[in-house]
Amino acid sequence: MKHLILTILLIFGATAVSAEEAPTPYELLTEGTVIDRLNFENTFLHIFVAWDKTKDIYRCEMSFADDEITCQILLAKTDNVPNF
Repeated sequence: MKHLILTILLIFGATAVSAEEAPTPYELLTEGTVIDRLNFENTFLHIFVAWDKTKDIYRCEMSFADDEITCQILLAKTDNVPNF
């Protein structure tokens, strides 16, 4: 029984920590502060976003051809740099 409770607590703790460290592109675009947008000939849209929870700056690239969004960190104010 103790092992089950410990496992559950570890799962919830790991989920909470990972949510703080690596925001998803959806979270960045919906919960972050959009600083600027650049449109490149209707093929790519670059959106610069400030993530208020950690004060990091991200660049998200939206491709109109395949509806894909990728984000990368530009300026890290924290020590945790996520890879996604």
